[in-house]
Amino acid sequence: MKTKFYLVILISLIIFGCTSMNEDYQSKFDSHLRMEFSDESKIDSDEIIKFFGKCNTEISTEMRSELEATGVSIESVIKDIFTASGTRQQLIELAKLESVIRLEKSQMNYPLNKTN
Repeated sequence: MKTKFYLVILISLIIFGCTSMNEDYQSKFDSHLRMEFSDESKIDSDEIIKFFGKCNTEISTEMRSELEATGVSIESVIKDIFTASGTRQQLIELAKLESVIRLEKSQMNYPLNKTN
């Protein structure tokens, strides 16, 4: 009886730990990416999203391979920051990596039209 009790507690802790870990990735998204992911009409979309990310250490060749293993296309790397593009599902997989601490959607900034 005691063994069954411990087994139930262990299984409960594992399930609770896995569910909280899977939802933690969303805190790595900036507000623009969160809005992109909240759009219900794009849930199954294969639309390519351009973004940049920050890692907890300088990106090595091995770390770059780990990032690319999620399916995203890494375009440039400068120390611990990278630019990339990928689908929604690829971004989710990337955000689940421990080494990734922040993901932000790329924004186009146009110069102000100065008139005198």
